[in-house]
Amino acid sequence: MNTILLTLLIIFYFPAALWLFLYGMNNYYMIYLFLRKVKKESSQNKEFLKRFWLTNKDTLPKVTTQLPVYNERYVVERLIHAVVNIHYPKELHEIQVLDDSQDETKDIVAALVKKYKDMEYNIKHISRENRIGFKAGALNTGLKMAEGEFLAIFDADFLPDKDFFIRPFPFL
Repeated sequence: MNTILLTLLIIFYFPAALWLFLYGMNNYYMIYLFLRKVKKESSQNKEFLKRFWLTNKDTLPKVTTQLPVYNERYVVERLIHAVVNIHYPKELHEIQVLDDSQDETKDIVAALVKKYKDMEYNIKHISRENRIGFKAGALNTGLKMAEGEFLAIFDADFLPDKDFFIRPFPFL
């Protein structure tokens, strides 16, 4: 009885345990290779970005940022401040506030747009009389007037980082 049990153990259990051990070691080896490659690519990307910003700083594309809002009085001010504070040249960044609001949001947006226009930002307050298509219709209206090669759309509850445009453009 013991010899049959030992034979079965040798035939089935040990090969399965060996297979699981080798499989686990392979996973650890693949993780090691991945981390080594990420470290190498990260240093290459840093070098690429450094060279890019030294040589191509004058060839940045024009960007249009669309901000579709509808009765967003509590968040519209921080959204506009965040978009204006994105690190990108003023002359290459067009901001469209697509405002279909029917409350005091219109007044808040108008005051902010005037303030930033006086500071020489390319910011526009685009308002429609009808809400055909809702936010998608407002975006379509703004797209017809857009000046930029690239288009960024931020909803009212999203706050972009200051380097939102600077990070991806070298890779595009």
